Amino acid sequence: MTNSTSDDVFTLMSRFGKSVEPEMQKFLLKGVHSEFQDLIMWQTDSGGKRLRPALTIIFAQTFGASIDAQEVLAAAAGIELIHSYSLILDDIIASGKTMIQAVKKVKSEGAKKVIAAATHGIFMKDSLIQLKELTDYLVVTDSISTPVSNVSVAPLIIEELKK
Repeated sequence: MTNSTSDDVFTLMSRFGKSVEPEMQKFLLKGVHSEFQDLIMWQTDSGGKRLRPALTIIFAQTFGASIDAQEVLAAAAGIELIHSYSLILDDIIASGKTMIQAVKKVKSEGAKKVIAAATHGIFMKDSLIQLKELTDYLVVTDSISTPVSNVSVAPLIIEELKK
């Protein structure tokens, strides 16, 4: 492959890969409260080569699909999102053992970014320290006040009490 040919291939791959970013944003932000939009969009800010979506588009085109077809872009975005991050959600993080094991497992399976989330954070012993070291982001409500409580449940409680 000559330099010119390889440059053309990389340019094409880059164009195809970047074409899925609006689709990823649309999918990721659908129904997301404004408080969480920055966190969610952080997932796509890393950019990367977008090799998986580019290959998805190329394969779809090979079989006759239009590059701009909604189904192709949605599939390509989905393929990229599946491989970008893992979200582990639990109702309570008490000892942290279950969450720590889950984080270690998804990382050993190749997860690049891990978000751990829980409704209630108790964080016994050194579980908070371990989770802060192991995860890229930790999301916990303030139902039990902790140093990492970053989602307030007060508006939800007030709304329910008004009913």
